[in-house]
Amino acid sequence: MLSGADFLRLVGEAGLGGELMNSIVALINDRDDQVRCSRALVGDGLAGASPVPPIPRTLVFSTYFVPRLAPRLLHYNYDAVRRWGIKAGLDLEAVERIIVPVHTGNTHWVLVVIDVANSVFRLYYSLSTVDTHGVVGVLRRWLRDEVASRLGGDAAKSWNVEEWATDLDSRRPRQTDAGSCGVFVLAAADCFAIGTPLLFSQKDVPTLRQRIALALFFDDLDSGLDVSCSDSLVAACAEVGDAPDPDMEEDASGPEVVDLSDSDSSGEAGVTAPLGHVGELDAEVVAADGVDGHAVEANVHSAGRDDGGDDGGGDGMGDIGGGDGAGDGSGGGDMERVFAGEDMLEGGTANDDGI
Repeated sequence: MLSGADFLRLVGEAGLGGELMNSIVALINDRDDQVRCSRALVGDGLAGASPVPPIPRTLVFSTYFVPRLAPRLLHYNYDAVRRWGIKAGLDLEAVERIIVPVHTGNTHWVLVVIDVANSVFRLYYSLSTVDTHGVVGVLRRWLRDEVASRLGGDAAKSWNVEEWATDLDSRRPRQTDAGSCGVFVLAAADCFAIGTPLLFSQKDVPTLRQRIALALFFDDLDSGLDVSCSDSLVAACAEVGDAPDPDMEEDASGPEVVDLSDSDSSGEAGVTAPLGHVGELDAEVVAADGVDGHAVEANVHSAGRDDGGDDGGGDGMGDIGGGDGAGDGSGGGDMERVFAGEDMLEGGTANDDGI
C-alpha cells in the first residue's frame, strides 16, 4: 500500500522505497498480461482485434523475492521461494525475460535481467559494472534449481545455466546523483520488458520521476497519454530528429508497443512508450479529467486528504516534480497494489531506502 510519504520520495534526489518500486513492477506485469491476452485474441481470429507487435514475454519479480531467496545475499534457500514462480505465472518454457530488482545492502537498487531467450544474465548497476554483491550468482543458482524442480533433471542439463554468459555492459545509463538508483532501475526494467533501447540519462531523472508519479496516479504506465503524444515521448533522450546513439541501445530495432487501454475509445490499439523514453510533461500532455497538468501533480501529493485515506494529510499545495498548481485536496484515499500470491508477502524482508 502506497502512502503520501512514498510519493514525496519522487521529489528531488530521494531514494525510492520498496512499496513504490513494487507498484511499478505490478504495472509492468499487468501490461505484459494484457499483451498476451490481446495476442491470444488475434491468434483466435477475433473480429476487430488489432495486430500486436512482438515484445519479449516477461515476468518481473517483486523486490521481496531475493530477500526471501537469500537474506542479505548470504543464506541461499530455494525452498523459501519454491512456489513463487508458479504463483506468479512463470512459464519456463515460454518466458523470454525474467527481471529481478534487488536492494543490495539496503542501500542501492540494481537490476538483473535473466535473458532466457539468449542464455545471458544481464546486470544493470547504475553506479558500476562489477557485481560486488554476487547477485548474479544467487539468481543463476535459483534458475538452475527452478528448472530442475519444475522441468526435471534432464531439462536442467539441457539448459546448462552454469555456462550462461554474464553481461555487464558499461555503456548503459549511469547515475551521477546520490539517490536516483531506484528511478534508473524502474526505467531500465520497463525498457527491458518491452525490448526497447535504454535511451535515458541523468538529465532525464526529473521527468522520469514525474512519469512514475503519473503512472501510479493513473494506475497505468501510459499515464493517461494518448497516441498524439507518442512521438515526443519516443524522441526522449536523443533530441527530436537525432539518431539514437548505437552505444546506448539494447536492440535498435525494438518494436513499438500497443497501448491496450484504448484511451481514445476508438476500439483500436494505440502506441505507448516505456518510462525510459521520456519527454516534456507540459499541461497539454498530462491534462486529464479536467485537471490541468501541474494540478495533477499537486493532487498526487495530496491524495487521500479528506476521505479517510491514510497518510494523506496534504493541503493540496505540494508539487511533485515541480508542479506549481494547487490540487483540490480531495484525493481518493489509499492506493493499493495487490501482488500475486499471499506467499509473496509472507516473511518478506523489508526494503529500506537506497541511494
